[in-house]
Amino acid sequence: MKTKEYIVTLIAACSLSSCNDLIDIYPVENNFADTFYTSEFEINQAAMGIYARLGRNGGSLDFPTIYYFMASEGRSDNLYYAALANAQRDQVDFRNYAVTDVTGTNEDIYARLYQIIGDANMLLQKVPDEQYTRYRAEASFLRALAYFELVRAYGPQPVVDYPILNEEARGMLRQPIEEVYKLIISDLEYAGNNLEAFYTGEEAGRVGSVAAKCLLAEVYVTMAGYPMNDPNAYQKAEITLEPIMDEVKKRFAPDYSYIFDVNLKSASNLNGNLNCSKELEHYAS
Repeated sequence: MKTKEYIVTLIAACSLSSCNDLIDIYPVENNFADTFYTSEFEINQAAMGIYARLGRNGGSLDFPTIYYFMASEGRSDNLYYAALANAQRDQVDFRNYAVTDVTGTNEDIYARLYQIIGDANMLLQKVPDEQYTRYRAEASFLRALAYFELVRAYGPQPVVDYPILNEEARGMLRQPIEEVYKLIISDLEYAGNNLEAFYTGEEAGRVGSVAAKCLLAEVYVTMAGYPMNDPNAYQKAEITLEPIMDEVKKRFAPDYSYIFDVNLKSASNLNGNLNCSKELEHYAS
């Protein structure tokens, strides 16, 4: 009985002293965009989440495997099949050029690229221009990369540079290839101008300005061919690459054969520069 009286008294005291304070706390596990992006820690998390789309993304295979291997090399003579499975498999469809819009891996590729674009658009909208420029530059690079793969593999695409809902996405029309490349170039120029050349240590693997400019040059080289046939594209690629050639050379081994020497594997991870490794001094003598 005393316990009941205590509880009633406690409730009454709380109601008298704190009825003007609204307890409105979002559960941590239910984070969404409107309650996120409030600190550099969260913005960095969001940026890493975009990178994560290139990983397994909840599936069994990462993006390079399904796109660059299965959907690209797997269709070429660079990969030899002794025999193809007689059951319907995605790799068989790719190999036989029988891919459709319901081929599972094809759906995964297309969805994954637009997930990157969607995540990048959200970060770019939520993070102010004058703050956290680096994270905006990383998001811009990743959006450009996704669009570059989309336009080369699937042709004209809806150009989306802001967060949209599924209902709006279903009604969007494809835009000319020129519009897609316009956004790609703008994003890569922004990334190239707002990132450090390279990132090392714990941040090794994150995109830097040299990577952004190299990808921009590849974009220009692609534009020189079909279907755009831009007569000035090769010159634009040269202009883009010339200022960074010295930086790029630092990332290469002194001799091409070093790439295939397993004894030098650890040396290749030394600040990303084989020239710095003592293990290679006897080669230079």
